Amino acid sequence: MWLLEYKADDLKAPITLVGRGILYKTNGPKAALTALVEALGRMTKESNIRIYTDCQHLINSAEWLPKWAANGWTLSNGKEVKNKELWQKAYELMDQHLITFALPDEPNEYKNYMRYEVEKEVQSALDGERDH
Repeated sequence: MWLLEYKADDLKAPITLVGRGILYKTNGPKAALTALVEALGRMTKESNIRIYTDCQHLINSAEWLPKWAANGWTLSNGKEVKNKELWQKAYELMDQHLITFALPDEPNEYKNYMRYEVEKEVQSALDGERDH
């Protein structure tokens, strides 16, 4: 699940978009990378974007993107970058914006919000099933 919140110049309140999906047989860094690609894919104009994530792998790896691209998406040991296609897409999307990464001020705040959103969605689906 990811959350994208942005402010348009002509609006006072931020716009919030939420996306979700299920990834089977994956790990946290790949899930974070997939969420990044999905969220950035929603942006239609060049923007200044701050990405809050507790995925240190995502933050650290993003710094290597220009070098990986210049080296044909291979590491210094000659091996291919893991999740190459996702990183290529992320690099393409990130190149359209001014991106900074940050750790959440309160790491559990984001997780609690997302957990609340998922629980609300599940409850709504259950309530809908009961009505039929």
